[in-house]
Amino acid sequence: MPNLRMVVVIGTKFTKTLVNCSVLKPSRLFLWFKFIGLHFRGRTRLLLRRFSWELIQTFIGFWAGSVAILRFRHDVKLKAWGNAIVLRGYRKRKYWGGVCFGAVILGDARIEAEVNNALFMHEYGHCLQSAELGPIYLSRFGLPSLISARGTGIHNTHPVEQDANLRAKAFFETVNGFVRWPQEIHPIQAESEQIKVRFWEYLPGPFPFAHLAVAGRQWWRAKRKGA
Repeated sequence: MPNLRMVVVIGTKFTKTLVNCSVLKPSRLFLWFKFIGLHFRGRTRLLLRRFSWELIQTFIGFWAGSVAILRFRHDVKLKAWGNAIVLRGYRKRKYWGGVCFGAVILGDARIEAEVNNALFMHEYGHCLQSAELGPIYLSRFGLPSLISARGTGIHNTHPVEQDANLRAKAFFETVNGFVRWPQEIHPIQAESEQIKVRFWEYLPGPFPFAHLAVAGRQWWRAKRKGA
């Protein structure tokens, strides 16, 4: 759970960004207010989950998205789709990928909040992971994914990424207009399966330290497999 000190530190950094931001325009402020409003859009059950079960991701996603709105210089676009709030844009690198914090998805110039967009569907898979895992999403899935992304050549086949692809594919196959899964961009290996989470992983003692050990083991296995 975010503590008061964390809120103050992040709030201070955001305020400095707001004051010093070179792209501070009325249009960006309007976009920011729209971004805030989208957090309260949806059914009661969704909102309760967003501000309780997924509170940590919601908190981080809000600040990350707020800073991105003010700092992105090009191709900035905000749109809600399903349970996700999708923010597109970039500062220097046009194609930097994507990241997901709960309902908030930040993506590069390739992302569009629509069915059959490869980057969006993959990141939506991470949204589905967050919805299921709740408070342990970042340590159980986010951390291993980050470690993998900083590596070379094995990210797409990492168990967390495969899990996201499997969840997303299963979900979008039920959505009208879905054509096919982008296997060439976000491959699903034949032997891949969803990651099973045990009840004890939610106990305060085991995580995030146990999840760090799991992330290290998964990274080492993937590295050896890709060698």
